[in-house]
Amino acid sequence: MKALRVDLFTAFLAGISALGAALILLREVNYGVGLSPDSMLYISTARNLLEGNRLGMHFDLAPLYPLVLAFVGLFGTNVTTAAGYVNAAAFGLTVFVMTMWIRNLVQSRFLVVWAGIVCALSLPLVYVSTFAWTEPLFILFTVLSLFTLDRFLNTRQQ
Repeated sequence: MKALRVDLFTAFLAGISALGAALILLREVNYGVGLSPDSMLYISTARNLLEGNRLGMHFDLAPLYPLVLAFVGLFGTNVTTAAGYVNAAAFGLTVFVMTMWIRNLVQSRFLVVWAGIVCALSLPLVYVSTFAWTEPLFILFTVLSLFTLDRFLNTRQQ
C-alpha cells in the first residue's frame, strides 16, 4: 500500500481552501445563512427527519441535502446553522479539488496558487454557498467526478 505523502505546497493549497471556507462562515456568522422557499423545504425536511419522521417526498427536490443536514443535526447543531457548516465545507472542498486538478494540468506553482485564490474568491461560488441550497454539494460532486475522470483517463488508475 502506498503511503500518503503531503508536501508543503499541498498544505498551502489546503490553507487557501480553508480560508475560502472561513470566508463563507464569516459571512454566515454576520448575516446568517441565506433562505429561500427551497431552503425552507430542505430545512423542514431535515427537522422532520430529526424528529423521527420519514423523509416524505412532498417536493420534487434532491433528498441528499436534507439527509446531510439531519446528520449534522444529530450532533446537536441547529439545522439552519448546519446548512452554513455544510455549505462552507463543500465550498472549501470544491476549491481544494479544483486547485489539485489545476495542479495536475499546469507546471507553474504561481498559476496553481492564482487559480486557487480566484476559485476561493469567485463571487458566483461564494453567493451560491451562502444560501441553504443543494448547489454547493452538487458543484463539489461535479468537480470531484470530473477530476477523477480526468485522472483516470490520463493515468488509467483510480
